[in-house]
Amino acid sequence: MRFIFSVLGLLLLVSGCATAPIPLAPQSEALLKGKQIKLVEHKKEEMAFSTLTPGGAAFGMIGAAISSNNGKQAIAKFGLLDPAAEIAQGLAQGLANRYSARIATDLIPLGELNPEELARKQSADTLLLDVGPSGTMVVYYPTNWGKYRVMYGVPVKLFEGKSGQILAQGSCSYVPDDLPHAPSYDELFGGQGEVLKAHIKTGQTICDSKIRKELFRLPAQPDVAAQALPMAVPTAPVRVPSAMAAQLLLVTPQNGYAQINEIDKFPMSAKYRSSYEAYLASPKQTKMLVAGSKGGFYSTKNASLEQAHALFDRCLAQHPECWVYALNDEVVWSEDKALRISRDKLKPLTSQP
Repeated sequence: MRFIFSVLGLLLLVSGCATAPIPLAPQSEALLKGKQIKLVEHKKEEMAFSTLTPGGAAFGMIGAAISSNNGKQAIAKFGLLDPAAEIAQGLAQGLANRYSARIATDLIPLGELNPEELARKQSADTLLLDVGPSGTMVVYYPTNWGKYRVMYGVPVKLFEGKSGQILAQGSCSYVPDDLPHAPSYDELFGGQGEVLKAHIKTGQTICDSKIRKELFRLPAQPDVAAQALPMAVPTAPVRVPSAMAAQLLLVTPQNGYAQINEIDKFPMSAKYRSSYEAYLASPKQTKMLVAGSKGGFYSTKNASLEQAHALFDRCLAQHPECWVYALNDEVVWSEDKALRISRDKLKPLTSQP
C-alpha cells in the first residue's frame, strides 16, 4: 500500500492535482446564469506522462528522469492528446445546458499567466474553466513486475471573470487495481498504442464522471456513462513468457518476428548473416543470443542471470547498444527499437527469487 500511495502522490504532483476540493456551492449557482464560459488552452507538451519500471525505480531520481523521457517519447510516437481538453468541452456543455450559459468559440491560451490572473483579465459576465493539464503514469505492480497499471489524474478549476474568485475546484486521480487483467509493458507500448490509449480512456471516463458528480452535481454524459469500466477495456492477446524469460527478464518478450532458422530475417548485414547460418549449423546449443548494434552476435550456453549480464558485458564492450535476439529457440527481437530487450530489461543481479 505504501508503494501505491507514494506513486499516487507523484501523480498528483505532476498533474497539478494537490488542491483542496471546493464543490460548486448552491449560493454560487446564481453566478453562472446566462454567463459566457471560456476554456483555458493547454499546450500538448504540458501533459505529464511518465513510466516507472522496476529498473527505473532502482535508480531513484535518475530513474524518474528516464521515466519522464520515456513518457515524452510515447506521446510523440502514438500522437497522444491530453484528455483534459475533451473533459473540458463536455463539462462546459453540461454547465451551459444547466445554467443557460453560452460557450465561447475561442480558447484562451494560458501563456505566462496563472489561471487566476487570466480570469481577472476577463469581463464580469465571463466564467473561466481550466481543466488540466493531465498527468498519466504507467507503473509496474510491485507484486508482479511484468504487469502494469495506467494511472490518470486531472485538475479542474472554475473562476469568475474580473474578480478571479474560485467558484469550484478539485481533481480526480484514478488508480486501477485489477492485476489479473493488467497488461504487460510490451502490450501497452506495442503496435500503435491501442492498449495504452484504451487504458487512458478508461481513466478519462471515470474522472469525467467523478468531476461532474462531486464538483458540479451534473449527470454523466450519456456516451461516457455507457462506456465500459476497466474490466472491459480491450487488451492485446496475453503472451505467456517462457520459464527462461520469466527467470531473466523484467518484461514479457515480443515474439513473432521470425523463426530461429530464418536466416534472411536476422537483422544484420550479409556478412553476419553468413556467420549466423554457420552458427545455426554447428552442434553447440545456446540459451541466449545477443546482437550488437554494429553487427555481430554473442551467445551463452548458461541460462543463469549472472551469465546473461556477462553476455551483455561482452557485447557492450564492442557496441554502443546490444539487444537479446533469441532465448533458446524463440526469437524475441522486435523491429521497434523501444520494444527490444536491452540490458536494462534484465532482472538486476541483486534480485531475489
